[in-house]
Amino acid sequence: MSPLLTSLIDIAREAGRRILTCYNEPSSVDYKADNSPVTCADRLAHDTIVTALKLQLPDIPAISEEDADPARSMPHRFFLVDPLDGTKEFIKHSGEFTVNIGLIESGRPVAGVVHVPVSDLTYASQRGDGAWKIHCDGSPLRISVASPQTTLRFVASRDHAAPRTAARLARFPDAECLSIGSSLKFL
Repeated sequence: MSPLLTSLIDIAREAGRRILTCYNEPSSVDYKADNSPVTCADRLAHDTIVTALKLQLPDIPAISEEDADPARSMPHRFFLVDPLDGTKEFIKHSGEFTVNIGLIESGRPVAGVVHVPVSDLTYASQRGDGAWKIHCDGSPLRISVASPQTTLRFVASRDHAAPRTAARLARFPDAECLSIGSSLKFL
């Protein structure tokens, strides 16, 4: 793995450790303008990631879901951060929440990390280097696209499934539907 990807993994894991310090504590929930929840864990992870990125890679700006000005213009090269993806799952203590950090260049993903704090499991990929699953002991396992299934499988959001999702699924009665929170559905 490249030094860049290794740094992103370390930053995501540290943010995950910080999130877990709030996980079993009573937490107040605030709401953003779009009525989505935000907790102290969201803010703590945001601060952890943005500070670490500024220290380690100061020439690349970071744009986070928790930024005060989400409407700012997108630079050519930037980190796109969701410090706690699946805040509703965090609040419900389902364990289905992640830390997401991606490097974007010219509108295309170059590198990305999805870290699962509860299991200390990390998925990482960098263009030209493939994809990795890193276990809590740090051992990486190269991963690839799953082989085709004989059964059609849909993956739907646990908290954002709309009535039209159910209508679409009804058209495929033999299909399997997995309902998963946060970016875990992509993994």
